[in-house]
Amino acid sequence: MSSPALQCRGVSKYFFKKGFFSSKGKGQKNPVTVAVAHINLEVARGETLGVVGPNGSGKSTLIRLISTLLYPDCGTILVFGHFFSYD
Repeated sequence: MSSPALQCRGVSKYFFKKGFFSSKGKGQKNPVTVAVAHINLEVARGETLGVVGPNGSGKSTLIRLISTLLYPDCGTILVFGHFFSYD
């Protein structure tokens, strides 16, 4: 069995509002928008995948994370044997 073409483990992305500070202490930011939360995904070589969902569900963010246009806040992405870890 060959390795998968794409593998995502626990991938999450949060967006923070500029200048937003919590009551926990100076400089600590609270997540304002959870774009992608703990995605686990595996796509085999030769398989076709469609990403569908309503507006604002994180489809474009997930594609940007996989293509490294954005960096996730946590999780691991493996694309054709290239390892990207952001824990």
